[in-house]
Amino acid sequence: MTDWMSKIVLFETVDELTDYKEKIENRYKAKTEKYVGKLQEEYSDFEKCDLEDQARILVINALTEAWMLTGLQRIVDQRDGELTKEEALARLATAYFRSHAPATLQDFSWWSGLPLTEARQSISLIEPELMSEQWNSQTWYIHDSCRTSGKATGNLHLLPSYDEYLIGYKDRTDVLPKEDYSKAFTNNGLFFPVLLYKGHVVGNWNKASKKKEIFPEHSLFRKDICLKEELLNQAKEKYVRFLTH
Repeated sequence: MTDWMSKIVLFETVDELTDYKEKIENRYKAKTEKYVGKLQEEYSDFEKCDLEDQARILVINALTEAWMLTGLQRIVDQRDGELTKEEALARLATAYFRSHAPATLQDFSWWSGLPLTEARQSISLIEPELMSEQWNSQTWYIHDSCRTSGKATGNLHLLPSYDEYLIGYKDRTDVLPKEDYSKAFTNNGLFFPVLLYKGHVVGNWNKASKKKEIFPEHSLFRKDICLKEELLNQAKEKYVRFLTH
C-alpha cells in the first residue's frame, strides 16, 4: 500500500482494500454501546429504540468521517501507475461539488479537511467543470452536472439525521438561523431529523411516540412559521410509504 500525504490511500489489490475496510468497520461497531450510554445520559426522555438508531447513525457518521480523512481509496492497476496529487485533488473536488453545489471554498475545505491553499488548488484543477456566482459577499461554485432547466418538486421535506443538507457545509446560516442551531444539532455533533420548507430548516420531526403509530410527529422552531396541514400530511405520507413499501 502506498501512502500519500497521509490522506490518500492507494490499494494495490482487492484483498488489501477489503481488509482495511473490515478493520475500520469493526473498530466503530465496537463503540455502538458506548454511544447508546452517552445518549441515555444526555437524553433520558428518548426511547431505547430511538437511542439505538441514533447510535447507529453516529457509528455510520464516524465511519464516513474515517473514510473522508483517509481520502480517496482506489485499486491501483500496475499498468496505470499511482494517482498523482493533482489527480487526487481533482477527484475529491469533483465528488464534492457534484453532490453539494452550490458551495463555497470554505465549505469544501471544511468537508474535505484540506487546508485552504490545497482546497483552492483543487477547485482550480476542475475549473472548466464549474461556474461561479457572487452572492452574499461570497463566491459560490456550481458543477456543470448540477445545472438543470427542471424544477424541484415539493416545498416540504422530512430530512433524516445527519443529512448532507446541513453537515456538508461549514456555514449553515443561509438555511438555518444561528439561534436555531441547537434545535437542529448539538455542540457534540448529534444531528436531529429536521423539516425543510422552501430550502430552510424550520422544525423537527420524529417517529410517533405511540408504538403502533407510524405517522411521524413534528414541532416548529418558532410560532410565526405557518405550514399548511396539507403539505405536512403529504410529507409525512411519503415517509410512511417509504417505511411500508
